[in-house]
Amino acid sequence: MHKNNSSNRNIWSNGRIRLDHISLLLLLSQLSKNFFVNNIVRAVWS
Repeated sequence: MHKNNSSNRNIWSNGRIRLDHISLLLLLSQLSKNFFVNNIVRAVWS
């Protein structure tokens, strides 16, 4: 019982960490997209 509970907890925490990493990657890609768009806009307007 205790071993099962601990393994389930580990899987759950690993899943949470993966979700956090995915959301972080998405946020970084959003930021990089915005950065590139800003650079393109500046290049076009200047």
